[in-house]
Amino acid sequence: MTDTLTVSAVHGTDLPWPDATLADLITAQAARTPDAVAVRQWDTRLTYRQLVDRAAGVAAALREHGVGRGDRVGVCGARTPDLVTTVVGVLLAGAAYVPLEPGGPRARLRGIVRDAGVRVVVGDAAAAEFGDEPGVTALGLPGPAPLAP
Repeated sequence: MTDTLTVSAVHGTDLPWPDATLADLITAQAARTPDAVAVRQWDTRLTYRQLVDRAAGVAAALREHGVGRGDRVGVCGARTPDLVTTVVGVLLAGAAYVPLEPGGPRARLRGIVRDAGVRVVVGDAAAAEFGDEPGVTALGLPGPAPLAP
């Protein structure tokens, strides 16, 4: 096994492979530069502090619903900065995210949820798409929360 990340499309120096999760890297960056812009879309900007605070709120809500390490969580939301905070929140909870496109074919979305074993869907479109799905809890976006270990 190698400890470098090889960029095959570019001929250059190999980059060191980080020994951390994506959530770890984001929270570490937030600790170093909390006021730096982490996410930007048109006029909307989120700093690393805002990103982590909002993602921690998602993680806390997921934990309250029994989500933990190795679980799969559906993420169903519009492509906005809130989608980024939702995905990071799922990762902070120790779970894997299953992308679910809002407005997609309903039977297909529900089939993905069943096949993946998703029991919680989170996002700004979760209730609209999965609020009536038996065995699935649909969560909207919670507010910010302190980062928990």
